[in-house]
Amino acid sequence: MDTILQSQLITTSQTILSAGGKFELGFFSPGNSTKYHVGIWYKKVSEQTVVWVANRDYPFSSLSALLTVSADGNREILEGKVSYKVTSIISNRNTSATLLDYGNLVLRNDV
Repeated sequence: MDTILQSQLITTSQTILSAGGKFELGFFSPGNSTKYHVGIWYKKVSEQTVVWVANRDYPFSSLSALLTVSADGNREILEGKVSYKVTSIISNRNTSATLLDYGNLVLRNDV
């Protein structure tokens, strides 16, 4: 699966994979940290190499954190009552986020 649909929830144990399997997106914990970040990393390398981090300055500590494309079309990380928007757009269409084989996560308005 390379796409997160609007209102679909990605848990800390789930990832999405680009269509060609080059990149993976999900939650990760760097080194010995107990904090979680959302990021994109190369899939086919022996040591995890992260190329993008959504919440570098605001890591989460709970395994209950979720990633979604919210009703207003934004990528959002949820942890309990805390919400961290990764993007800031306004959309009234069905929006999805697709991980491309170039490592980009692209928001799309589906018609």
